[in-house]
Amino acid sequence: MSKLVQNCTAAERMRGCTFAETFKDSSSIALNGGTISGTPIVKDGINLNGTTDRVLYQSLGREVQPTISIVVEFVPDFATTEDATRYIIDSSGPASGRIIIRKDNNAASNTLRLYLGQTNLIEAIAEATYSPYWYVGKRNVIVVSSISGATNMWLNGIQLLTNDTTAFTYDSITSLYVGSTNSGTSFFDGRILSLKVFNTLLTAQEALDIYNNTTYEYMNNAIINLPCTHEMHDPTNSKALDMCNNYDATITGATKLSTRGYEIAASGTELLSFGDVTELNSASSFTISFLFDPQVVLMSDTGYFIMKLIDSSTDLRIYQSVLGFICRITGTHGLFNIVDNVTNNVGISFVFDGSGAANADRLKGYLNGREVALSYTGTIPATTYDLVTKPLTIGYGATGLHSYMKHFILHQEPLTPTQVADLHISLLKELNYNG
Repeated sequence: MSKLVQNCTAAERMRGCTFAETFKDSSSIALNGGTISGTPIVKDGINLNGTTDRVLYQSLGREVQPTISIVVEFVPDFATTEDATRYIIDSSGPASGRIIIRKDNNAASNTLRLYLGQTNLIEAIAEATYSPYWYVGKRNVIVVSSISGATNMWLNGIQLLTNDTTAFTYDSITSLYVGSTNSGTSFFDGRILSLKVFNTLLTAQEALDIYNNTTYEYMNNAIINLPCTHEMHDPTNSKALDMCNNYDATITGATKLSTRGYEIAASGTELLSFGDVTELNSASSFTISFLFDPQVVLMSDTGYFIMKLIDSSTDLRIYQSVLGFICRITGTHGLFNIVDNVTNNVGISFVFDGSGAANADRLKGYLNGREVALSYTGTIPATTYDLVTKPLTIGYGATGLHSYMKHFILHQEPLTPTQVADLHISLLKELNYNG
């Protein structure tokens, strides 16, 4: 693992984190390639005096890319109306390689400014716009998510820029400065808690979760959490037990739970039935996740069901065809292809968010924690049909996908890409822990 990402989570690394600094102490900053100027106190954050203190990181190069997200946590000791320029971050490099986040010295406006691509100003946000969300002496979080022609920016979970269309040409930076300009002026006064850089575009929900520190609380919101191992069943081995205590699954057929998970033998009646899961009736959002070991060549046939709720043409089902894995919602669907012949610990998540404007916003697919491109048929609806009294089942008798189901989780909310990545990593860790 690169030392530059040692201070972020495994899910953040999968999400595309390329640089992470938490300013834990002076030695950790040095290990991350940082050089401290001045005499700041460094302990779970770096306290900058506003006159001499800053940190320089050199030779970052590939860590900062044209597709970029920046997350900086800081505690300012100055108000937005202070008549001084305060740089949070600056950089240097090729002619088009510079990023800047600063509060400007302008008594009339005191704008919050973002630059990408040398001196290319993306936006100067008016003091009246951002000051209600700027907290003096308290934790603040700025999140930037940008590619040329589409820049978003949030302060403490409030979106200040929405798809700003300013274009820029960008080269990798060579040096990153925290707390001043690259020439050693306009010092930051306050405390920098963390700085992270991603080579992907973070979402509005991820920006809000980062500010609220709720990124990894999603598991507490699960509706069903079914680990399909031999430990999680009732004494008669007739039910697989839901850890959320909402929907225990009735086991039918000859095959029971084993140390490899629940075997869907595709020989007739092997399945798990949860009964009527009311949270999926007329649902406006959900995340359905599986971890399983297929026992057939994937995409070898049509109609292998993993999960279904069905009532004539009104349905919610996940299955494989010769084209790939499909999530079908009321007659329309999204599909993705598995290129590799994966046979062990296949993780699939489908995330549905009916509030999205287009198909790509409403239904997303993930393979082993990473988002994959979906092809769509029809228009993904804003809600599922009311499938009341129709049981949610894993497996589908003779047309069930012959596999060992290792874990099934249902959330009533659309998980973010970071959360899906973390979920996949967590399930694999659980398998390793259980042997």
